[in-house]
Amino acid sequence: MSRSVLYLHPHFTLPGGAGRHALETGRELARRGWKVHIASIRNSPEIVSDFYNEITFHDLGGPLSSSIWYWLNLPILFNRTLKVIDQLNPDIVFSQVFPANWWGFGAKLIRGGSLRHIWMCQEPSAFIHSKKWISALPMNAAGIGARALNPILKAIDTHLARHTDFVFANSEFSKSLALAAYQYKEDHVGICYPGVDTSRFSPSSETRKINYKFITCARLTKFKNIDKIIRALTSISDERVTLTVIGRGEEYEALVALASNLNLVKRVSFLQTVSDTEMIDQLRTSYGLIHAAEEEPFGLTPVEAMACGTPVIAMRGGGPAETVLHEETGYLCHGASPEAIASAMKWLIDRESDYPKISATCVKRAERFTWKMAADSLEEVFKGRGA
Repeated sequence: MSRSVLYLHPHFTLPGGAGRHALETGRELARRGWKVHIASIRNSPEIVSDFYNEITFHDLGGPLSSSIWYWLNLPILFNRTLKVIDQLNPDIVFSQVFPANWWGFGAKLIRGGSLRHIWMCQEPSAFIHSKKWISALPMNAAGIGARALNPILKAIDTHLARHTDFVFANSEFSKSLALAAYQYKEDHVGICYPGVDTSRFSPSSETRKINYKFITCARLTKFKNIDKIIRALTSISDERVTLTVIGRGEEYEALVALASNLNLVKRVSFLQTVSDTEMIDQLRTSYGLIHAAEEEPFGLTPVEAMACGTPVIAMRGGGPAETVLHEETGYLCHGASPEAIASAMKWLIDRESDYPKISATCVKRAERFTWKMAADSLEEVFKGRGA
């Protein structure tokens, strides 16, 4: 008898991240005979079209959660979510990142024991539970309003989070955050590491490393510490050492200006948008990936880089500390300072003779994180807690 699962995800308008986890695990479950559905506000065809043959998508419509109109439209959106749940009557409702987890919590609250709700906690909502995130808000109307509403949002979030039958975290680090934020019992939270498609993300004999080209790939926000990576280059005089910044975000113009002010225009380049194929080529041809976010819940790009044979410089805290092996597949820094990042870059450059061995170890390490393993983790719980 076929089983069914309904993913609840906010939207698929940006590549990678939590959306990649939902799509890839959904496809893997579909190939095992599950009927997989995904309900979201909006889907970009260029992101989800490859999954049309195996996953059924349901567009809920309405504004995205970044807009105030989302909150005014929330009762309508939630009612549409309940209608999809009642229509499909899935064995599992599997909610993803905020605010889709609230849809799942609310559905469980209303439907009770007749609905099996499991939450994929990539991390407790940062704008609700992270003091660092809250303190970084600008002192404008929106920032002041967010600070004022924080105690209310935290109370609502912790109350709603009780309405789940099980929780998955994407790393041991994220699990510790979830246990602290929601006071779950230890056995109520399991681990489902994201994976990497090693048939696509892999070394290629047709591509070669470009001198000492480093790359970083992230949404360009203050929390990703891209400015500190750029500043690290000022400590390295060798002009063969370059940096390619891949990503979009509110810090883009400030980062471009920083590179110019530091006279690094010839050594720092920016690519705001790349295709999956171009991203793989960037990883293959780079000497190293720098992932400077501190306390990153997991960090999928470091695993994808290792799968391509590219060592990773990351921070010792957070998810990358569980995937990157210090001085074996890269280097883990104590804090995201320009000095620490520059030191790590020099460490990797100085090991050019050992680079083939380090690269091979990277590929081997990435094999520990696959979408098949992620789906195994989900399926074990889904079957035990399904209909």
